[in-house]
Amino acid sequence: MVIQAYLFRHGKTDYNQGKIWQGQLDIPLNAEGIRQAEQLRDALCREGIRFTHLLASDLRRAYQTAQIAADANCDGQPDVLLTLESDLRERDMGVLQGSSYEGIDPFAYTISVPDIQGGESLDEVLHRASAVPRKVLDCGEDSVVGIFAHGGINAMITAAFFDMPFDARACQLQNNGSYHYFRLSKQGALLAARLHCKD
Repeated sequence: MVIQAYLFRHGKTDYNQGKIWQGQLDIPLNAEGIRQAEQLRDALCREGIRFTHLLASDLRRAYQTAQIAADANCDGQPDVLLTLESDLRERDMGVLQGSSYEGIDPFAYTISVPDIQGGESLDEVLHRASAVPRKVLDCGEDSVVGIFAHGGINAMITAAFFDMPFDARACQLQNNGSYHYFRLSKQGALLAARLHCKD
């Protein structure tokens, strides 16, 4: 008996495109982001992936992606209840939110700078991320769990699934509209993983 988890990064937004810090600002998907979510839905439909549980950040760009992509029947309605979780939000980037990150690697900054003025410390985000594997295990044996979140926190969640200390130097940014796959034993041991899956 195993548990499967699919960890998605939301589709693209105007802030992604314009190189503007999003953090916990509630920015919706743009037309390309909607198209990416639809491509995810089509790929999941082709592969016959049916979720038993859906968890999403309560920021629009993540839960919009979930609402579109998790429609395994391709009929406009997800099969299961979508649970919104504030713990799946991106890191609060404080005074940086809404400003340009031109000339800066936003992913490296998000996952490596210990403290940000007016924002969330790295330790606080790591604490949120470390709880995600337990949430997945609590879904029970034979569960197929879709998790829809954000680039920075997903890197930390991935480290938690691998049960290893977080090392920003070993992380790669997950593309918008892509997912990681994890297969776990009921005790939480990682049995298999595929990273950066994209149709």
